[in-house]
Amino acid sequence: MIKKTKIYIKYLAYTQQEAKQYWEILDPDRVTGTEVEISQRGTESMECLAYLLPPPEHRFDLVLAALQAQVLNTYDRTMKFIEYDGKLSGKVFHLSRLPLEEQYKLCDFEIQP
Repeated sequence: MIKKTKIYIKYLAYTQQEAKQYWEILDPDRVTGTEVEISQRGTESMECLAYLLPPPEHRFDLVLAALQAQVLNTYDRTMKFIEYDGKLSGKVFHLSRLPLEEQYKLCDFEIQP
């Protein structure tokens, strides 16, 4: 029970990290041309999640879909996200290449390895 509680707390911290990316995307005052930088931080957030939910528990699709459903819950937000996503079209993104046991370094909250 204690282990699951610790995982839940880490998961909540992760969702806050990921939500920050969405708010940057949706910020009406966001500077044009920052899409790649924001997306790279989003990639790092996913690697943080990989550390928190290692195989076979990693279901990034379920976690990200649930968060996206909460954040993109209006037409305007969804259209802003689609505009942002369109600006990333054709670009190539790279993972950090950190081994799984070191991906905690990509979390923007304190975590004990």
